[in-house]
Amino acid sequence: MPKMLIPAVLTLITLAVASLGVGKETDDNGCRQAVQTNCTTCHDTGRICAKLDTPGADWATTVRVMGERGNLGQPVQDTVLACLTTSPNPKKTVCGN
Repeated sequence: MPKMLIPAVLTLITLAVASLGVGKETDDNGCRQAVQTNCTTCHDTGRICAKLDTPGADWATTVRVMGERGNLGQPVQDTVLACLTTSPNPKKTVCGN
């Protein structure tokens, strides 16, 4: 397994287990907050929302590169990546539509 896939899988498992005791609204709010707190310091959500419409977008690479530029720790990057890739409707979660 590639090195980047292992942390992503571990994050997904952690979020899945944590979500068993937490409602969907809390998860969506947590994801929205994680993106707004960590991503919008450099750009607005419009940039993220536009990319969510791109088929086959490589979110792992995007989050890694943006995380490095923004000096975001790996746990934050893992959370943002999980929010953008595992939410049933990431556009609604992040963009509100």
